Amino acid sequence: MLSLKPKSIFQLTITGFMLVSGILLITLIITARQLNGLSEQSQQIIGETFSTMQLSRTLTDQASAMERNAMQYMVVGDKEILKVYVDRRNTFQEAVHALALLELGAQMTDIINALISNESAIYETLMKKTTRDVGELQPFNPQLLAITDQVSGQINQWASLQLSDIRQETAETQNILKLQSVFLVSIALFLAGVFTALITRPLLQIEKAITELGSGHYDKRFTISGPTDLVKLGNLLNWLRVRLRKLEQHRSSFFRHVSHELKTPLAAIGESAALLHDDVVGVLSKEQKKIICIQRKHCQRLQVLIDDLLQYQLQSFSVLEDRRSPVRLDNVVEKVIASHELIIRSCKINIVSKLNSVTVKGDAEQLRVIIDNLLTNAIKYSPGDSIVEISLKLHDGRVLFDISDEGPGIALHERDKIFSAFYQGAQHGKEFLKGSGLGLAIAREYILANKGTIELRESVKGAHFQISFQAEYTEI
Repeated sequence: MLSLKPKSIFQLTITGFMLVSGILLITLIITARQLNGLSEQSQQIIGETFSTMQLSRTLTDQASAMERNAMQYMVVGDKEILKVYVDRRNTFQEAVHALALLELGAQMTDIINALISNESAIYETLMKKTTRDVGELQPFNPQLLAITDQVSGQINQWASLQLSDIRQETAETQNILKLQSVFLVSIALFLAGVFTALITRPLLQIEKAITELGSGHYDKRFTISGPTDLVKLGNLLNWLRVRLRKLEQHRSSFFRHVSHELKTPLAAIGESAALLHDDVVGVLSKEQKKIICIQRKHCQRLQVLIDDLLQYQLQSFSVLEDRRSPVRLDNVVEKVIASHELIIRSCKINIVSKLNSVTVKGDAEQLRVIIDNLLTNAIKYSPGDSIVEISLKLHDGRVLFDISDEGPGIALHERDKIFSAFYQGAQHGKEFLKGSGLGLAIAREYILANKGTIELRESVKGAHFQISFQAEYTEI
């Protein structure tokens, strides 16, 4: 008996396979048996028809030969001819009796009886005949041959009816087989569909649940119906969902508290340093102001580190959501360059850009962050009166964004680490605040989230980064 709720998807699969295979096997067996029965019946009818036709031919041949023998005997009176007649008569009678046993119908029985009676009269006449008088035998032979012809006609008619019955039976069997095949195959297909739905539905539910977890949606409980093992898996996914939700809540709470606890005393230290620097509590010496400047610089650095840490925490989950749409990447690059105009001027850096009009499918804000982080790094490590080259072009169906500077570049031993979170390479003395080591890590995460790639390419001087995206379409 089929369990309405199998213990495992394997059991459900095997049950469905066995049921469908069983129905198809039953269909084949029924078809084979009906065809075999039809074949046996056809062979039997054909055999009977052939035997009957043989008997009819025997009757005709023997009747014709008997007529000749009788006429010869009446003329010649030779006992050997009579003996031949008697032998032919025995064969004739055997054929007649064989026909009588076939039960070919009442009309055929009457004809056979008449045939027997007529032949018997001829035989008696021959046995009683002592003179060579042919005239007494003439009335009998034509009647015997006529009756024999009637037998042949009846047998031919009976054979035609038998063949017609075979054709009709074959047509009926074909119709029955078609109906049975359609019915049973329909049931098999229906069961196959049912079991396919029973197997795929829980798998689709699990796939949806995993997608929800991967997207960071932890509030909705998952409902998995189906075999017991998949239901247990659904319960484990719900347990995982609750765990992830708690962990995310704890993580967010931790970062909020840390941010608040760090920013509050940091703001107090910054304000105190500002008051001291402005001589609010008294005039400071140059050495004291120098110390205050160092203190303020490190307060600013701590502020940047805290902001970057919070931003990284938020952005690490934003990449899980697919919010991509067609974006004009050249417009994004132009806006990012414009937003850095003041610092570009103050650092006396020349931006040389060659931007083609291209469109990619991506998250506009994430693309902006990618370009901004790379441009910020290029500006940060570029010396004064140097050039930062930016290009955007289409090549083999890919959008290539290149940015290169004339700074100190990246050492070979650091190239495998620069995209790691919080990794900071060697500092090269430019008067910028030390970064948090998150810029390239965030950029790489966003690039991967937008189905792109980033690599550090070989360059004679400075650093050269290249980003590749799949092009949506180009604009002239």
